[in-house]
Amino acid sequence: HLKSCFPHLKIGGPACAGLKKEWLDGFFSKLNENGIVPDFFSWHVYSPNLEKVQGRLRLARELLDEAGLTACESILNEWNYVKGWLGEEYGESMRTQRTLKAAAFYGAVLCEAQRSPLDHLMYYDARPSNWNGMFSPICLDPLKGYYPFLAWSELYALGGCVQSTSDDPTVYCAAAKGEDGAAVYVT
Repeated sequence: HLKSCFPHLKIGGPACAGLKKEWLDGFFSKLNENGIVPDFFSWHVYSPNLEKVQGRLRLARELLDEAGLTACESILNEWNYVKGWLGEEYGESMRTQRTLKAAAFYGAVLCEAQRSPLDHLMYYDARPSNWNGMFSPICLDPLKGYYPFLAWSELYALGGCVQSTSDDPTVYCAAAKGEDGAAVYVT
């Protein structure tokens, strides 16, 4: 109904906290049964493990394609460095999000997302809170986690992604060029 009233709006969701195939198969099946074709599918991943993030970037697209939703955008709308949700692992996650280790992780996620079948990527989050690895929650000064996003915005401003690769599996890179020059991002 909303799409018929507002055809210019993108309608989708549901901001899945995980990519559980069994649940998503049922969800996508219900959408198909009711003739609902979402414009986007949004989901989250929290991990300190880049390989897990890489796997989820591919899995989301695979699940959409299997469901016949090949034109549906895949949107990772929440991600961050999280080792665990309870006790010491949670505390370590919150402390790490403000460190150089997390900044390197953020940059690696940006590089890998650029090479993946992902349509949009949103970091969680930049508000003054415990989750913010970009700005000091008290005075909003930039933290280490701010700089990968600043560097990425400079690549984006150049206008054109160019191929970049690393033969070291622990080094991630991206490059761009435009009328105003070229730049490489390495983490």
